[in-house]
Amino acid sequence: MQLSSLGVNAQKEKQFSRKGIYTAEDLVRYLPRKYKDFTQETGILSEDEVSCLTVHVDRLQTNYNRIETLNAFCTRPETGEALVVTWFNQNFLKEKLQGVTGRSAYVAGKIRYNEQYHHYEIASPEMFEPNIGLGKRIFPVYSKIPGMSNDYLTEKLRLATSYADLTHETLPYELVA
Repeated sequence: MQLSSLGVNAQKEKQFSRKGIYTAEDLVRYLPRKYKDFTQETGILSEDEVSCLTVHVDRLQTNYNRIETLNAFCTRPETGEALVVTWFNQNFLKEKLQGVTGRSAYVAGKIRYNEQYHHYEIASPEMFEPNIGLGKRIFPVYSKIPGMSNDYLTEKLRLATSYADLTHETLPYELVA
Protein backbone atom coordinates (compact mmCIF):
# COMPACT_ATOMS: atom_id res chain seq x y z
CA MET A 1 0.00 0.00 0.00
CA GLN A 2 1.36 3.39 -0.98
CA LEU A 3 2.00 6.05 1.68
CA SER A 4 -0.31 8.38 -0.25
CA SER A 5 -3.17 6.06 0.77
CA LEU A 6 -2.51 7.24 4.33
CA GLY A 7 -2.78 10.90 3.32
CA VAL A 8 0.99 11.43 3.07
CA ASN A 9 1.93 14.16 0.59
CA ALA A 10 4.99 14.13 -1.70
CA GLN A 11 7.14 16.22 0.66
CA LYS A 12 6.45 13.89 3.60
CA GLU A 13 7.08 10.86 1.36
CA LYS A 14 10.60 12.20 0.72
CA GLN A 15 11.13 12.56 4.48
CA PHE A 16 9.95 8.99 5.06
CA SER A 17 12.17 7.69 2.25
CA ARG A 18 15.27 9.03 4.05
CA LYS A 19 14.52 6.40 6.72
CA GLY A 20 13.86 3.63 4.19
CA ILE A 21 10.08 3.90 4.48
CA TYR A 22 8.47 3.69 1.04
CA THR A 23 5.16 1.92 1.74
CA ALA A 24 2.60 1.59 4.55
CA GLU A 25 4.04 -1.88 5.23
CA ASP A 26 7.48 -0.31 5.78
CA LEU A 27 5.88 2.17 8.16
CA VAL A 28 4.27 -0.64 10.19
CA ARG A 29 7.73 -2.23 10.51
CA TYR A 30 9.31 1.04 11.70
CA LEU A 31 9.90 0.09 15.32
CA PRO A 32 10.47 2.35 18.32
CA ARG A 33 14.04 2.72 19.55
CA LYS A 34 12.83 2.71 23.18
CA TYR A 35 9.79 3.18 25.38
CA LYS A 36 8.94 5.66 28.15
CA ASP A 37 6.79 4.41 30.98
CA PHE A 38 4.46 7.09 32.32
CA THR A 39 1.95 4.63 33.82
CA GLN A 40 2.77 5.34 37.46
CA GLU A 41 2.73 8.62 39.34
CA THR A 42 6.17 9.07 40.87
CA GLY A 43 5.86 12.30 42.81
CA ILE A 44 8.77 14.69 42.55
CA LEU A 45 12.06 12.90 41.86
CA SER A 46 15.60 14.27 41.63
CA GLU A 47 16.34 16.84 38.90
CA ASP A 48 17.96 14.33 36.56
CA GLU A 49 14.99 11.93 36.60
CA VAL A 50 11.62 12.21 34.86
CA SER A 51 8.80 12.76 37.34
CA CYS A 52 5.17 11.89 36.57
CA LEU A 53 2.35 13.57 38.48
CA THR A 54 -1.19 14.82 38.40
CA VAL A 55 -1.60 18.57 38.78
CA HIS A 56 -4.47 21.05 38.93
CA VAL A 57 -4.12 23.76 36.27
CA ASP A 58 -4.90 27.11 37.87
CA ARG A 59 -4.23 29.35 34.87
CA LEU A 60 -2.41 29.69 31.55
CA GLN A 61 -0.34 32.69 30.55
CA THR A 62 1.51 33.64 27.39
CA ASN A 63 4.51 35.98 27.52
CA TYR A 64 6.16 37.68 24.54
CA ASN A 65 9.75 38.76 25.02
CA ARG A 66 12.46 37.71 22.61
CA ILE A 67 10.76 34.31 22.54
CA GLU A 68 7.18 33.34 23.17
CA THR A 69 6.57 31.34 26.34
CA LEU A 70 3.41 29.58 27.40
CA ASN A 71 3.14 28.90 31.13
CA ALA A 72 0.70 26.64 32.95
CA PHE A 73 0.54 27.61 36.62
CA CYS A 74 -0.41 24.47 38.52
CA THR A 75 -0.71 23.07 42.03
CA ARG A 76 -0.29 19.53 43.26
CA PRO A 77 -3.67 18.52 44.76
CA GLU A 78 -2.23 16.34 47.53
CA THR A 79 0.38 18.84 48.80
CA GLY A 80 -0.64 22.26 47.46
CA GLU A 81 2.89 22.79 46.10
CA ALA A 82 3.13 25.18 43.13
CA LEU A 83 4.45 23.93 39.78
CA VAL A 84 4.99 26.03 36.66
CA VAL A 85 5.11 24.20 33.33
CA THR A 86 6.74 26.20 30.51
CA TRP A 87 6.84 25.71 26.75
CA PHE A 88 8.99 27.86 24.44
CA ASN A 89 7.89 28.98 20.95
CA GLN A 90 5.05 26.46 20.76
CA ASN A 91 2.06 28.71 20.20
CA PHE A 92 0.13 25.83 18.59
CA LEU A 93 -0.29 24.43 22.12
CA LYS A 94 -2.57 27.31 23.12
CA GLU A 95 -5.42 25.76 21.17
CA LYS A 96 -4.76 22.26 22.57
CA LEU A 97 -4.64 23.58 26.14
CA GLN A 98 -7.68 25.83 25.83
CA GLY A 99 -10.22 24.76 28.42
CA VAL A 100 -7.68 23.02 30.67
CA THR A 101 -7.80 25.82 33.27
CA GLY A 102 -9.58 24.63 36.39
CA ARG A 103 -9.07 20.97 35.50
CA SER A 104 -6.51 18.31 36.30
CA ALA A 105 -3.75 17.25 33.92
CA TYR A 106 -1.02 14.62 33.91
CA VAL A 107 2.52 15.88 33.39
CA ALA A 108 5.90 14.18 32.97
CA GLY A 109 9.27 15.87 32.85
CA LYS A 110 12.40 16.82 34.74
CA ILE A 111 11.45 18.99 37.67
CA ARG A 112 13.65 21.51 39.42
CA TYR A 113 12.96 23.71 42.41
CA ASN A 114 13.20 27.48 41.88
CA GLU A 115 14.59 28.95 45.11
CA GLN A 116 13.84 32.53 44.08
CA TYR A 117 10.11 31.99 43.52
CA HIS A 118 9.64 29.00 45.85
CA HIS A 119 7.98 26.74 43.33
CA TYR A 120 8.78 23.73 41.15
CA GLU A 121 9.32 24.10 37.40
CA ILE A 122 9.22 21.89 34.33
CA ALA A 123 10.54 23.40 31.10
CA SER A 124 9.37 21.69 27.90
CA PRO A 125 7.71 18.67 29.55
CA GLU A 126 7.99 15.29 27.89
CA MET A 127 4.24 14.94 28.24
CA PHE A 128 1.36 17.16 29.35
CA GLU A 129 -2.03 15.53 28.95
CA PRO A 130 -5.33 17.06 30.07
CA ASN A 131 -6.95 13.61 29.72
CA ILE A 132 -5.22 11.78 32.58
CA GLY A 133 -6.26 8.36 31.27
CA LEU A 134 -4.46 9.02 27.99
CA GLY A 135 -1.34 10.23 29.78
CA LYS A 136 -0.85 7.23 32.05
CA ARG A 137 0.57 4.82 29.50
CA ILE A 138 3.74 3.59 27.87
CA PHE A 139 4.91 5.84 25.03
CA PRO A 140 7.00 4.55 22.12
CA VAL A 141 9.98 6.72 21.16
CA TYR A 142 10.88 6.61 17.46
CA SER A 143 14.05 7.80 15.79
CA LYS A 144 13.54 11.36 14.61
CA ILE A 145 12.70 11.86 10.96
CA PRO A 146 14.12 15.28 9.94
CA GLY A 147 11.39 17.80 9.16
CA MET A 148 8.60 15.66 10.64
CA SER A 149 6.89 16.15 13.99
CA ASN A 150 6.47 13.23 16.33
CA ASP A 151 2.69 13.84 16.33
CA TYR A 152 2.55 13.49 12.54
CA LEU A 153 4.61 10.28 12.62
CA THR A 154 2.43 8.84 15.39
CA GLU A 155 -0.76 9.70 13.49
CA LYS A 156 0.47 7.96 10.33
CA LEU A 157 1.71 4.94 12.31
CA ARG A 158 -1.72 4.55 13.95
CA LEU A 159 -3.42 4.83 10.59
CA ALA A 160 -1.07 2.29 8.97
CA THR A 161 -1.50 -0.25 11.78
CA SER A 162 -5.29 0.07 11.54
CA TYR A 163 -5.18 -1.84 8.25
CA ALA A 164 -5.42 -5.48 9.34
CA ASP A 165 -3.83 -6.87 6.16
CA LEU A 166 -0.63 -4.91 6.89
CA THR A 167 -0.18 -6.29 10.40
CA HIS A 168 -0.63 -10.02 9.97
CA GLU A 169 1.58 -12.38 11.99
CA THR A 170 4.77 -13.41 10.17
CA LEU A 171 6.07 -15.96 12.69
CA PRO A 172 5.20 -19.63 12.19
CA TYR A 173 2.11 -20.73 14.14
CA GLU A 174 4.13 -23.26 16.16
CA LEU A 175 6.46 -20.56 17.44
CA VAL A 176 3.60 -18.22 18.33
CA ALA A 177 1.80 -21.06 20.18
